[in-house]
Amino acid sequence: MDLSQNRLVGSVPGWLGTLPKLSYIDLSYNLLTGEVPKEFFHLRDLMSQKAYEATEKNYLQLPIFVHTNYIIGSQQYNQIYNFPSAIYMRSNSLTGSIPVEFSQLKALHILELLGNNFSGRNPEELSNLTNLEKLDLSNNNLSGRIPSSLRQLHFMSYFNVANNSLEGPIPTGSQFDTFPKSYFEGNPLLCGGVLQTSCKVPTREPATSSTTENDELKRTLVIGMAIGYLFGFSSILVVCARQ
Repeated sequence: MDLSQNRLVGSVPGWLGTLPKLSYIDLSYNLLTGEVPKEFFHLRDLMSQKAYEATEKNYLQLPIFVHTNYIIGSQQYNQIYNFPSAIYMRSNSLTGSIPVEFSQLKALHILELLGNNFSGRNPEELSNLTNLEKLDLSNNNLSGRIPSSLRQLHFMSYFNVANNSLEGPIPTGSQFDTFPKSYFEGNPLLCGGVLQTSCKVPTREPATSSTTENDELKRTLVIGMAIGYLFGFSSILVVCARQ
């Protein structure tokens, strides 16, 4: 189902999840808003690789042309088994956190959510998508750390989280050492990994001599006031006793 590059408004239709043979959805470049409804994730054909492979797809007319983006243009698929299961939602105005329910779609090969207003953390549950080849979460408002468990996605050859508010060390090892720096830039608090920046925790600056002198003066004043108070209180008691 390709509904991209229209002027569709409103939220992502939850009823899409009731279509049992739906494994390719492109809603990119529309005006969709709100959160992705939980009903959307009932896509039976994407919930297991076995179900995806067992679904009859002879009704598709070959070759199939897929318009991925303006840079690459269209891709041609001459064989059904090469056609990827994919969800494209790029360049809308979707909000809320990235639903952990995406992790249920274990037959998914491509997930593009770039160019929206998603916030919150990068769900660690996405590491359950063991068939995932491409994950693009760039140009959102995501925060927190990049889950190190994503290194388990051995088929993932593309991972882009540029221009978010992520922080902490970038995972190293496996395919993470092959991703270019540009896929992580625009996150000032990210460090390590392919960025080759230090992840040292900043240490507190030692107290200056002027700060130490001020602290000593404050302590002296407090002690002096306490002694004066005790002396005055004792004098009053003595006078009262004599009377």
